[in-house]
Amino acid sequence: MIRMNPEERARGVMTASAGNHGMGVAYGAQA
Repeated sequence: MIRMNPEERARGVMTASAGNHGMGVAYGAQA
């Protein structure tokens, strides 16, 4: 997500996970 431009970030991201990957994406999105 750090390489996304503002337009891409405004659209958001989607992840599907039963564990740590989803938690990592959620944590990164808070930054």
